[in-house]
Amino acid sequence: MRKNKRWTEERKQFLIDNYPNKPKEFLVERLGIAWNSILQKASELNVTRRNTFTKEDIEFIVENYEHMNYSEIANFLGRDKSTVTCKINSMGLVKVEKWTNEEVDLLIENYPKYTNRYLSEKILPGRKNYSIRTMAYKYGLHKSEEMGRKRYDSEKMIDDLINLSEKLGRTPFLSDLVENGLASGKTYERYFDGYRNACKIAGLEINSNLWGRSISCKSINGDICFSKSEKIITNFFIENDIGYKKEIKYSNFIDESICGNKIVDWILSENIFVEYFGLPEKENYKKRMNEKISMCEKNDIVLIEVYRKDLTKLHEVFSQFL
Repeated sequence: MRKNKRWTEERKQFLIDNYPNKPKEFLVERLGIAWNSILQKASELNVTRRNTFTKEDIEFIVENYEHMNYSEIANFLGRDKSTVTCKINSMGLVKVEKWTNEEVDLLIENYPKYTNRYLSEKILPGRKNYSIRTMAYKYGLHKSEEMGRKRYDSEKMIDDLINLSEKLGRTPFLSDLVENGLASGKTYERYFDGYRNACKIAGLEINSNLWGRSISCKSINGDICFSKSEKIITNFFIENDIGYKKEIKYSNFIDESICGNKIVDWILSENIFVEYFGLPEKENYKKRMNEKISMCEKNDIVLIEVYRKDLTKLHEVFSQFL
């Protein structure tokens, strides 16, 4: 059989590196070779598509399929659109209709009194548990103490965290919390969208030891990420060849006492700061957020502010770097 001259060593290596997780359209366009030929060569090279979905992949799909289209989800996950579509269908997920005013009223009235399962089956039929949780979070709803979930004062939770850090001489690990009479890590996550955010609000140093020896999640390059949103942004920088430095102290650039242990999430080229502000609606978080914004303005530092609504349009936010 005559050797196909189109398959240079460079193209073979490209196929080995990208075939497992890049979309079909991407491979065809970059290689300029028909899909059937790509499939044949991949078989010869013993390279297979990565069709298994990790726990983090599935969590991302569940959290975002209602407000992102399948192409956007596939791009974030680095998967073929058809593979993502099949996975979503196999999970029985369907895009739900917008909540009506009547449904919202029923949720507000009944969420504190009943379990999510009961709400889904009896009061809001057709609304799944995760949809109910999402809407409850949006409207600031909580279960009553009679439901077995204790209510906490968010300000006191931050004060307790600061006091414990002073006692330990370091930022507390998650494992330190309950042992010292504080709310659990899950509770901090529920109130502050992550333990890392609680530490930032408390002005405590953020480091990889917050979880003891375990790491919450990592970027493609192995960077430690303390939330799914942070991982999405970091992976975006990596996938689009945007150089960055991660978790740098403000005091390295600004000589003011107000800097304390404040950390900037990312620094891009020409010392452009990037901060992800996930909880601007919370007063204590907003106060520290505004401190960072004010410091940057005062010291002529360019700051790009990223919010939850921006996660699906990062190409627009960072268009100047693409």
